[in-house]
Amino acid sequence: MNHAAQIAQAVNLDMQQSASDVFLQRIPKALITQAATEAGAPGEIVAALPKLPKGEAITKAKKHLATWLPAPLQT
Repeated sequence: MNHAAQIAQAVNLDMQQSASDVFLQRIPKALITQAATEAGAPGEIVAALPKLPKGEAITKAKKHLATWLPAPLQT
């Protein structure tokens, strides 16, 4: 873990920041929906995401992704 902290510091990586718009724009809505599910978003929000335009889906999902990390980054 010490090496991971050194690398994170060297590249100015802050894993405590929430998912960014840039990241969410680059992934499919299906993954945004999956992330919202993993983050514990209410079922009605999760169900609505695939039906919304991507920008609106990102806006709705972001409210629930403040502490979510992609699976490979979760400890």
